[in-house]
Amino acid sequence: MPHGALMQARQATALARYLPRWQQNLLAAGLLAAGVVLIVLGDLVGIAPLAFVAIFLITRIRERAAGGIG
Repeated sequence: MPHGALMQARQATALARYLPRWQQNLLAAGLLAAGVVLIVLGDLVGIAPLAFVAIFLITRIRERAAGGIG
């Protein structure tokens, strides 16, 4: 069962799904840039923003496979 920061991260990710599409894209681009910069600087915490980008991509792929809007 998730707790602490992990629970807050799951809630933030779930709430981001209700943002307009352009805001989701902007958020994903910012997270991607932040993750890449952190990894290039040698900080492994950069994997976390990249994981959020992966969650956005998985959601987008599922919507398209199910025939959703987008």
